[in-house]
Order: sequence, then C-alpha cells, then structure tokens
Amino acid sequence: MKAGWYAELTRNEKRTWWTCLGAFTFDSMGNTIYSLVMPVLLSLAILTKSEAGISGAASFRLFWCGLFVAWYRSHLFFQIAGKINSLKE
Repeated sequence: MKAGWYAELTRNEKRTWWTCLGAFTFDSMGNTIYSLVMPVLLSLAILTKSEAGISGAASFRLFWCGLFVAWYRSHLFFQIAGKINSLKE
C-alpha cells in the first residue's frame, strides 16, 4: 500500500506530521505508565500511595502546561502566517 498523500507533503509538513506522531506516542506512553506500572510499584511497596498520587498529579499538571504552551505557539504561528498570507494577496 502506497501512501500517496505523504509523498505530496513538503519537508516542513513531513516534519510536522512526525512531530505530532511522536507527541501522540509519548502522551499514550505516559497514560500507559500510570495505568499499568503504578499499581505494580504500589504492590511491590516501592511507592507509597501518597508518592504515587503526587507523581500522577505532577504529570497531569505538566501535561496541561505543555498543552497550553502548544496552543499558544500554534495560535501565535497561525496568526502570523495569516498576516503574511494576506500580504501576499
């Protein structure tokens, strides 16, 4: 099966696609760690419940901070790109 749509992308678009795929992978990996690994660490008495809770809360807060930064940067980029495109017309 040939992915014709991928061949038509520019270099910058391909880089964006791979970046989004990597971000999706890391986000999924984070969810997997907290849903599968944390109970194992708790049962082996490596972590206490409070340490696991603090770790989960810190991860959740960092996720929302990263999401806000990504939103802000994309908003800023598209605002600038829109102004540049309007100048070209």
